[in-house]
Amino acid sequence: MKTSEMIGIVRLEDLPNDEIFVQLKPEFHKILEYKIRDYGIERFEKKIGSGRKIGHWLSDGSLIRFDVLIKTLEHLNLSYNGKIEYIRGREGAKIRNPKFTFDFTSCQGVRIVAGILGDGGIPTNRTNPYYTNSDINLVNGFIEDMKFVFGNLKIMKNYIHKKNTTTTTLHFPSLIQKIFLKIGLKKGKKIITNPSIPPFIFNLSKDRKYAFVSQFIDDEGSVNKIAKHISITAGTLKHYKHPNVLKDIQNILLSLKIDTSLYNTGNKPNFTGKDSFIWKIQINGQFQLKQLADNLNLRINKKRKDLKLLVESFKLRVFRRKEYLKTYLNLMKKIQEDKGYFTSLDISEGTGMAIGSCRNTLIRFKEKEFIICIKSPTSGNFHEYGKYILK
Repeated sequence: MKTSEMIGIVRLEDLPNDEIFVQLKPEFHKILEYKIRDYGIERFEKKIGSGRKIGHWLSDGSLIRFDVLIKTLEHLNLSYNGKIEYIRGREGAKIRNPKFTFDFTSCQGVRIVAGILGDGGIPTNRTNPYYTNSDINLVNGFIEDMKFVFGNLKIMKNYIHKKNTTTTTLHFPSLIQKIFLKIGLKKGKKIITNPSIPPFIFNLSKDRKYAFVSQFIDDEGSVNKIAKHISITAGTLKHYKHPNVLKDIQNILLSLKIDTSLYNTGNKPNFTGKDSFIWKIQINGQFQLKQLADNLNLRINKKRKDLKLLVESFKLRVFRRKEYLKTYLNLMKKIQEDKGYFTSLDISEGTGMAIGSCRNTLIRFKEKEFIICIKSPTSGNFHEYGKYILK
């Protein structure tokens, strides 16, 4: 049986049933009470092995523990679907009209996962997960995503006011923590735990992957109109080889045919007192950036507008679609006739395009079998560009 971590779906029954407390809708509560009293309360308690929990529940109108409710309904051959008013954990806020299957494979679901891995978290010193940001569109969007996946949950808000910004922190019911842990998210500071993206994300459709990347760029990304790239950052303690989350995002982007570079930007002080690195994914190239602009759904207006302006800044260099292939192949043929092969540097000098963009073009042409790589690129002290010829 596949785990919630593998499929991205958590059922109410997958959680610790003795730690969930349920308030039934009044009309259904009356139906159960009538059936149980008709059977005999003590006799019914012995039948399902609940101790005195049924009697206490009926006498004082308290919440019923979910494991006891399941046993009760199984014996009476009834279902709780549509019959629950709210649920909560041992402590914490309620989730009214809850979903009974928490599905993280939707666009809203993957944005929640990305948000918790980005500007959110699951603390170790309390039971309430959180999400924090200063952009109101991003905060409101996250609230709607949470309601879509979980139901009408109560969210506590804290505000920190500074001169030009207000940062909002959302605190979620304690029961949400158990659900997050089920899909593979980790407790603790991400710089210490170095979390990975839950496996199910990699198997989702393109629109879900773009939704995940959108949230992460909203949280941890930047759009550089001058250097013409998008970057995404994350930090880890120095002993880690790299941030798992960035390596995973790199693989998600690769599955979307988007090539990236991953590197560290040097040491940065942190609260642990231990050495740490800030790492960065960088996405270059006219066609890759246009692909992202066409498919991302950024909620931060400035980032969305900056990406649009960045893509439009390439306008004068764009070949008309019907001339695109012919133009590049003719240029490659001319260079190959002169020197026997061509590189991304040659194409860059011939078109005025950035080297990273030309490298990505060669990768695409190689995938389409228009060209052949006769010598792979090398890096380090003796860097050489890859050499290609027409097929």
